[in-house]
Amino acid sequence: MTPRADHVAAILVVGVIGVLIPGLQPQLLGALALEGRLSVAALGGLATVELLAMGIAAGAAGFILPANRLRAIALCALLATGLIDLATPLCDRGTIFAARIAAGLGEGVLIWIAIGFIIGTARPERWSGIFLAVQTLAQCALASIIGLFAASTSGGFGTLGVVTLAGILAIWQMPDAHAVSAGDAAGGSCRADAVCSLWPASCCTSPSSLPCGSMSSRWLCSAACRLGRCT
Repeated sequence: MTPRADHVAAILVVGVIGVLIPGLQPQLLGALALEGRLSVAALGGLATVELLAMGIAAGAAGFILPANRLRAIALCALLATGLIDLATPLCDRGTIFAARIAAGLGEGVLIWIAIGFIIGTARPERWSGIFLAVQTLAQCALASIIGLFAASTSGGFGTLGVVTLAGILAIWQMPDAHAVSAGDAAGGSCRADAVCSLWPASCCTSPSSLPCGSMSSRWLCSAACRLGRCT
């Protein structure tokens, strides 16, 4: 069945918001270092824990969260992540790690929603490419806006928080359940291979993210994708 255009647009918006942070980490975390809020040595660790939280949440969501209440799940994830983004500039060195881990968990849930849609389509490889292209363009656009008009910790995280909260407007056009893929209906064959490359590609747009070039991070991202939908 061909997905409705409004459903596709809404899910892409929600999913893309979930992967904005990897492309923005050089600016946002760099601003923290320039303002003396975070040491240079801690930048890699902070980037790492957020991306790890995203991967863990994207994989665990398939086991924990119901796939027939996507709107409520997306609402909670967007609201929590957006508020955490807005609050991040107010955090001290002791709490900023906890804040970004929590944000990563919310972002991972948003990614899970997008991956579930892609796997349920008749051409997941095509939608994987579309999702990757859209997320890259969105990261580039928002990074440019932050660089030109909001090049500070409060401005950068504030902009990201506002964009995340604005994503709530899209959830009313989302379907409330994931479609059952042809592979699942036939006996549980895995169709996640077409989208497993999305996570490493999106993460590696951030040069400051230490784990992105490692095999362990690629394995984790691929495994998170598989855990969410494979049987």
